[in-house]
Amino acid sequence: MNRLLYATDFHGAQDALEALFQRAKEDKPDLIILGGDLAPMPGQDIDASPAEQREFYLNYFAEILQRWRDSRGCPVWAIPGNDDWASTFESSILNLQDKGLIGSLLHQDVCLGNWVIMGFPWVPVTPFFMSDYDRIDYTGWEPQIYPEWTAFSNKISDSIVQGSWSEFLNRPTIAEELEELTRHTDKSRLVLVAHTPPWGCGLDLMGNGAFVGSEALTQWITRHQPALTLHGHIHEAPWVSGTMTANIDRTLSINPGASCWGLRAVTLESDNSGQWKIVRGID
Repeated sequence: MNRLLYATDFHGAQDALEALFQRAKEDKPDLIILGGDLAPMPGQDIDASPAEQREFYLNYFAEILQRWRDSRGCPVWAIPGNDDWASTFESSILNLQDKGLIGSLLHQDVCLGNWVIMGFPWVPVTPFFMSDYDRIDYTGWEPQIYPEWTAFSNKISDSIVQGSWSEFLNRPTIAEELEELTRHTDKSRLVLVAHTPPWGCGLDLMGNGAFVGSEALTQWITRHQPALTLHGHIHEAPWVSGTMTANIDRTLSINPGASCWGLRAVTLESDNSGQWKIVRGID
């Protein structure tokens, strides 16, 4: 048996993070996986927000991870989300990774038994200004609402710079990123941790009734049929749709909802048949 504990979209909620590691003591997973948007959201001073996120990672989060490692807890792996500045996540998490406290699924895959776990932080362009992990969904795609302005983090100077629509057009699409990431992977043994949910299956349903997930991801799942995909990004989807799971043919897809209002973790196990099942859901 292989066991995972998954949660996402904490946005700096310390009580929920403490509850996550308490639950891990009870559920005894082989891995803890965090699905993005871990650090606090930017406040009114946008230029100060990378430093604020770094303070969270290298102080509070490092301390809780150190306590977890000292208790001989299982490995922790994470991806960024669209509200995580790329410059801050990559430098801070790699710093913590060098100390053996966490692993970045943005920079490497992880094996669990016969499974390969891969991270995919990119989301279809949102109306919000933070844009490091935003992408065009597929060639010719346009967002339902265009962002009024866009901001990118500079990895060299750690500053925030204003962007333009042309920057999105010059980036690979989500469809292209997915194919490149998984090109040499056995999809039947793949667990994909994607911050964006797939489009149209309820995991991406907003309070206004709009589906805002990735159509490219839905098509990719339909075509390749990985056993399990894990998501977040759309905080309210489980409440609006009434479910945190969807079956896309043989693929089990899960968005447990945001943990910024309290922990929403899911514990999963795989068996020898190559299937995953939820063994403990939302408490």
